[in-house]
Amino acid sequence: MTSNSSGRPQSPRTNPASNAMAKVAAFMQRMNIECTPANFELLFAVVGGQNDELRSEFSKLDRNIRQHDLDILIRKHIPHHVEDDVASESIDTVGDELNKFMDLVKSESSSLEKFDKVLQQQTKTLADPANVSPEKLKSTLSNITAATAQKMEEGRKIKEAVSEQVQRLDVVASELNNFKQQKFTDPLTGLPNRRAFNKEMLAIYANEQPKACTMVMIEIDAFAHVKDNLGPLIADKFVVHVSNIIKESCSAKDYLARASDTQFAFIFDSISEKTVEGLVNKFRHSIAKTPLMNATNGKPIGNVTISGGVCGSNTASGTGDILAKTEAALELSKKKKGNQVTLYQERKSGDSSLERNAWSLYNEAG
Repeated sequence: MTSNSSGRPQSPRTNPASNAMAKVAAFMQRMNIECTPANFELLFAVVGGQNDELRSEFSKLDRNIRQHDLDILIRKHIPHHVEDDVASESIDTVGDELNKFMDLVKSESSSLEKFDKVLQQQTKTLADPANVSPEKLKSTLSNITAATAQKMEEGRKIKEAVSEQVQRLDVVASELNNFKQQKFTDPLTGLPNRRAFNKEMLAIYANEQPKACTMVMIEIDAFAHVKDNLGPLIADKFVVHVSNIIKESCSAKDYLARASDTQFAFIFDSISEKTVEGLVNKFRHSIAKTPLMNATNGKPIGNVTISGGVCGSNTASGTGDILAKTEAALELSKKKKGNQVTLYQERKSGDSSLERNAWSLYNEAG
C-alpha cells in the first residue's frame, strides 16, 4: 500500500526474492557458470536457504565449480528438471500399449481367418443343393450362426480392449501435459513462471548475434506491508489484480511472466529501451490509479504501486548480465521510494548508482 493508517508513507522493504535473483545472476557470471534454467534454479534455491541439505552440499563444492557437480545436485534436489526420467516413463508406457495393440491386431487377424474358414467350409457344403438334406442345411446354418456369434463376441472384446488402451494413452498424454503445465505455469496468475522465463531469457543470447529485445523487471512496492496488514489472501488478490492490468497493456507478442512472489518479468522483441520505458510507465500509472475492488460489496480495498527496471539486450554481454543490469535498474527505482521506472545505462565515470555489488554465494551458503 502507498501509506499506513496514520498517513505516513511506508519505507520500501527489501524483497528477498529480488535480491536472490540478482545475486544468482552476478555469481553465475563471475564464476563462468552456464546460465541454464536448471543451474539458475539450483543456485536460487541455495540463496533462498529453505533447503539446509542443499546449502551444506553446495558449500562443500570446489571453488572451481564443474557442471558435473551441479548436475548431481540438480538431480537430487530439483528433480523436475530431469525431464528424461518423465519422458522415459511415458515412452515405456506408450511402447507397452503399442505392443498390446499389435497383439490385438494379430488376434483379430487370426479370428478373421478362422471365421473365413468356417464360411468357406459351410459354403462348400451348400455347393451341391441336391445333396443338402434339411438336417444338413439346419446344421450348416447352426455352424454359421455359432461362428458369427463367436466372431461378434471376439470383436466386442477387442473393441473394449482398444477402448481401454485409448483411455490409458489419454492418461499418459494428460500426465505429460500436466507435468509441463505445472513446471512452467504460475498457478495463481496463469502466467509463465520464473522457470519458463529463464528458458525464454536464454534464447536472447543463444546465437552469436543477440536477439534485439528489451527486458523489464517490475516489483509491487511495499508488498510485505500489504501482506502483513491485509493477510496473504488479499495480497494474492493484489498480485492477480496487477497481472490483469499488465496483461491488458501488453500485446500477444510480448512475453510476460511472474518471476517471483512480487515480481513480473517481460521481454519485448524489437522495441527500443526508450519505447519500452514509456510503455511500462503507462501501466505503472494505470496500476497506481486503479484500486482492487471488493467483489462482495463493490468497494475499493486499496491501491498498490510498482517499481520497474529496463535494460536492452545490446547493453548486456549475456544472459546473466542482462538480468543483473535489469535488476540493478529495478533496485535503483526502489531506492528512490518506488513507483517509478529506471532505464539501465552504462555507468559513467564517478557514477556508482547502477554499479552491481560483488556478491558471494559461498558466504550465503556457509
